[in-house]
Amino acid sequence: MFGNMWNFIYLCIMEKEYLFNFLGGGWNSVFASSLEEAKKIIQELYPERVYMKVDMNSIKLLDPNDKESFIPNPKKIRSKKK
Repeated sequence: MFGNMWNFIYLCIMEKEYLFNFLGGGWNSVFASSLEEAKKIIQELYPERVYMKVDMNSIKLLDPNDKESFIPNPKKIRSKKK
């Protein structure tokens, strides 16, 4: 149990989240300590494929404002419906 918790804490404190886009649409993110490391991780996770290509020019460091626009808060969505 503690192993997973410590991994999560390490990711949150020591590494940064990088966003990237796919050429056909969609996006994803990876955790890395630098932009260069993020590029290496992305290339390992998503090798060149016909149906899923990563736009390597779209990789950017996630800031708190971006996170809210990409991943909406369910509480805010529910409050708008009322």
